[in-house]
Amino acid sequence: MKRLLLFGCLVMGSISAFAGGSQVSLQSIKLQAMGHAGTAISLDGSAMFFNPGAFVFGPNRYEITLGANGIFAQTHYRAVNSNYTSQTQNDMSTPFNFYAGASLNDYVKVGLGVYNPFGSAVKWEDNWKGRYLIQEVSLRSFYIQPTISFKVNDWMGIGFGYVHALGDVYLEKDIPVNTSDGKRYYASLTGDAQSQGFNAGIYLKPFKHISIGATYRSGVNFELENGEALFVRPEFLEDEIPKENSFDGFLPLPSTYAFSVAYEKDRWLLALEYDLTQWEVYDTLRIDFEKNTDLVEDIADPKLYENAFQIRVGLQYLLSSKFTLRAGYVYDRTPIQENYYSPETPDMNRSALTCGGSIHLTPSIDVDLSYSYVRGQEYTTSYRPENFSGTYQTVANVFSFGFSFGIE
Repeated sequence: MKRLLLFGCLVMGSISAFAGGSQVSLQSIKLQAMGHAGTAISLDGSAMFFNPGAFVFGPNRYEITLGANGIFAQTHYRAVNSNYTSQTQNDMSTPFNFYAGASLNDYVKVGLGVYNPFGSAVKWEDNWKGRYLIQEVSLRSFYIQPTISFKVNDWMGIGFGYVHALGDVYLEKDIPVNTSDGKRYYASLTGDAQSQGFNAGIYLKPFKHISIGATYRSGVNFELENGEALFVRPEFLEDEIPKENSFDGFLPLPSTYAFSVAYEKDRWLLALEYDLTQWEVYDTLRIDFEKNTDLVEDIADPKLYENAFQIRVGLQYLLSSKFTLRAGYVYDRTPIQENYYSPETPDMNRSALTCGGSIHLTPSIDVDLSYSYVRGQEYTTSYRPENFSGTYQTVANVFSFGFSFGIE
């Protein structure tokens, strides 16, 4: 029954997984096709996320940008020294983004962005070997960001965005008990939280064909209060495990630094970017249950995350007045240390190939398309607190579609 005591830690562990190890980098359809390398350029309203300082240099005085994504991801598991295998059966995840902006004058531009920076789902096969660690995870988040951007002069811009963050999570795992009735006994946790943060950036264009961008996205401290815990357990455990419980928890999500340089000439645009996520702030997870028993105790669980980086390369080519083509590459390093890898966070070092483009229906309307193929490096590791080992690999296909409307 000791495994039951660790269940609460999965609430915050899963949030952190989708924020860092499996961060949803889908804040722009155009830039998704370019490997998400957008800190040194401003193609549409999504610049208020990538670099608020570049937002004022965008091509339009008034604009609306809307995008939707379909993520089809699957993780494969193989037990160490065994032929046993399992895989996830995830439903499609659908993060979206929306941006609206307007220039007040030649030097000031304001906007509002709504996007999903964290969020996905992991659902393992029924009765799989790790069901006492995790059976299902579902996370959703919504960031609302009003933004203001200033053109200091013809080659420099600065900007700031306030972030109001909303999130909710659902987790489920089996309870490790043996009974003769054949019933499935499980625990589920549901919680939501709100928090605040900010996004600040600077944009420079020191030469005609070269632009430089730097952005700081602050950490977000989520506090889960009065989360709901439900335990479907056999009768002989009714006194030891309350059917209904509540919990509080705290998670410091990390800050991110992004640095980028872009070269644009004639029909070509090339962008290179380096992102650094300060995951070292996530050292220990603490969960406090309202009702404690010998089998339901408060938790202080070590996570020991490391800082992680991403390298991004993006290329754009203006094929004609009607079509623009894009391609990109991403290398994403996991923040999870060896021996602290749990199957509710199926993450490993990953590479992604991206492509897409825009159809310019009119001078004011674009249809944006992108596709990403993401493949995680096969990784054999363990979760030391539960002595659970295995080999993991994740593959994802992401299809994205959107519209851009702008008036110069």
